[in-house]
Amino acid sequence: MIGTKRAVLHADFFSVNSSKYVELAGKTIVVKYGGAALEHRELKGPTIRDIAFLQRVGACVVVAHGGSRQLDKRMREKGLQIRNIDGLRYTCDKTIEEARVVFGEINTEIVGLLQGMGAAAIGLGGGESGLIKAKLMKFETYGYVGDVKSVDVVRLKSIIKQGKIPVISALGRAANGQVLNINADDAACAVASSLHADKFILLTDVEGILQNPGDPSSLISTIDAPGIESLLKRHAVSQGMVRKVKACYKAVKAGIPAIHILSARQPNALITEITGESHYGTQIIGEKSQILVSR
Repeated sequence: MIGTKRAVLHADFFSVNSSKYVELAGKTIVVKYGGAALEHRELKGPTIRDIAFLQRVGACVVVAHGGSRQLDKRMREKGLQIRNIDGLRYTCDKTIEEARVVFGEINTEIVGLLQGMGAAAIGLGGGESGLIKAKLMKFETYGYVGDVKSVDVVRLKSIIKQGKIPVISALGRAANGQVLNINADDAACAVASSLHADKFILLTDVEGILQNPGDPSSLISTIDAPGIESLLKRHAVSQGMVRKVKACYKAVKAGIPAIHILSARQPNALITEITGESHYGTQIIGEKSQILVSR
């Protein structure tokens, strides 16, 4: 199933009484914070405000992030080679050390911004904290890149129960203690799936999945798992979106009712998409999909 209807966003969701969002209380929402939202200063404020607002109305929010563009910049400054293989960053020992530093800086910034908005938040390096257990992929091909083996759900739930927003970086730790680089979409998917999240949101710098790559007017509004399978089989997903779409497919197959790919460039897209007030971007729905808040 594929739908292509688009909707208009509200200019300012704070003009609406927050009692409207009472049904969000207790719902688990995992936000993958990446793309333009992380890179551009003018987009950070609105995104952080949306996340803080979700916590304010009682949602259990978890933030997962990467930082590929920031890491690219750091590597160029250090004169390190940037190599991507099958959509994954080849990660040598020097690259993993830079990733630990860059992702740590981003994590600290996100936590600080959330706290500045009055939200309780705590930073967790996926690898540094041992929160994400990972296994090494093909070292000869990808270097220190890993697949998620498990997520410490007990620890995450404990933090959420304390009323805090866990902010998780996309690094994992192997059984031998080696820190591994993990694709941020895959890491966020694993977190959302492990928590059996009610919503999984991927904030990026594209509007969503396109029926025809390169044609912005072909934005797919709604799609289900069979629709995703069809797109992937036909190689109808742009190269830069393949891993993101596969992560969404994996999440919906894991039982998450709805996954949303949204552009961080659209004001309040996060809130209005979750509440059903407006529909922007692409929503991937599962068999158990339902709107958290009535339209």
